[in-house]
Amino acid sequence: MQNCIFGSLGNLVVLPEYRKHGLGKYMISSLTSKVLERDSVAFIHVAQDNALSIKIHKEMGFKFCGVFAYKVLIPDS
Repeated sequence: MQNCIFGSLGNLVVLPEYRKHGLGKYMISSLTSKVLERDSVAFIHVAQDNALSIKIHKEMGFKFCGVFAYKVLIPDS
């Protein structure tokens, strides 16, 4: 993989009324395919407490590689 480029998938949300129809898997699969077609590395960000998302991504072949910490900066109002 020359000049490796990363494709980050994140903040994917399926509204409750559209869940259980495979839409999340379809979107993940489609976006991941586009990243891989460009000889890039696909990676995701999933909250540690989002067990369903972690399960779905594992089923689709994603592997756990580490925990990241984020800090949110909120401007004074």
